[in-house]
Amino acid sequence: THLAKHYVATVMVLHRWFQQEGASGFMDDMESVTYYLRNQRFGSCFLQSACVCMSYLLQSMGTSIAPPDASKFIRHNFTLKQLQQYVVEDNGGDSAAIYQILATQFLQADSKTPPLNSFACTQLLRPNWEGFFGLREYLKEQPLLLTKFVCNNFDVDRSTKTPGYTRFKTWGQKGEFIPLGKPEDRNKQSREEKIKAKLAASCYKNHGTFPVHDLKSLDIQQSMTDSTSSTMPSFDEYSNMADCTPSPMNSFEAEGDDFGDDEEVIGRSADSWKDSDYAEESLGEGDPAYHAMVLIGVREDVDGELYWLVQNSWSKMRIIEMSTSYLARSGAMLVCLDKQACSLRTSTREPMECSSSPVAESHVFERADGEHWSDWLVEADY
Repeated sequence: THLAKHYVATVMVLHRWFQQEGASGFMDDMESVTYYLRNQRFGSCFLQSACVCMSYLLQSMGTSIAPPDASKFIRHNFTLKQLQQYVVEDNGGDSAAIYQILATQFLQADSKTPPLNSFACTQLLRPNWEGFFGLREYLKEQPLLLTKFVCNNFDVDRSTKTPGYTRFKTWGQKGEFIPLGKPEDRNKQSREEKIKAKLAASCYKNHGTFPVHDLKSLDIQQSMTDSTSSTMPSFDEYSNMADCTPSPMNSFEAEGDDFGDDEEVIGRSADSWKDSDYAEESLGEGDPAYHAMVLIGVREDVDGELYWLVQNSWSKMRIIEMSTSYLARSGAMLVCLDKQACSLRTSTREPMECSSSPVAESHVFERADGEHWSDWLVEADY
């Protein structure tokens, strides 16, 4: 029940956010999106962000597929050395490379791999930057992978269980929690109750990891063909786009876990690992760390200022709104697919396994079947 409450409360915040004046997302009707929440207990934003972003991308192309199962993904695509670095040494990886591999699985193009475009967020502050309009156009039709985001005092003082989101406006300062309560209009309240009931029911279905192969089949769970070897390119072949080095955790995510001396992890990289991802109990002002998330919407307020909506993998700050200047100062990169140059495959390049749970917690090896949640965070009044 705690997972269901957390999921319903979070999705209702998203619905209310997109109902605001000037808000838009990667689909015309953002209420039609099947949202997937993944809680990043041990780090691994580079995996979860890419998997969730791919699911949203496929939804924007008219195909509803749950996020790929990260644990099965790394087994099929990581070398033995990379597995050791990830599992034993707590290193992370390159979310853009993961996203490229997933795109190659589900999509086809005239080029060897589906083409990805990237934007440096620092460009957002350039006067009359030509790519600004293009970036907003991309966001109207697909989610964007937010990589190499620098976490600088990336936290919020939250003292209420009321559903809402975190807003960051000034670089280096903590965010402000913005409650989004029930609407006052009775008709809207009645409509929300029906939506919440539907969302809650989706959490109690028989979820789990299931195979995906035939993308044209309505019953994708029955279309798997057995495979004992992989011909997919390895992580090494795609890992040439730097993403996030250490990805932070806060006390809510890492409570009760011991990861040893974190100072030895910060800034560490090895071979093809452009990024490392680690779990840390707290992150103070001035502590450098990188993170990966998913950009799903943008809002223009009455003064013409833009705010960018990001889905995060931390339960304390699940939904985040950033001002343009804040996003630019983060030094992040935005990665998106050139949808005009590719199309959906009739079947995945290799059999894939996806995790259909609407909300799940990630454990050390990214098995989306966790049960250890902070009751305070998920018992929101919604």
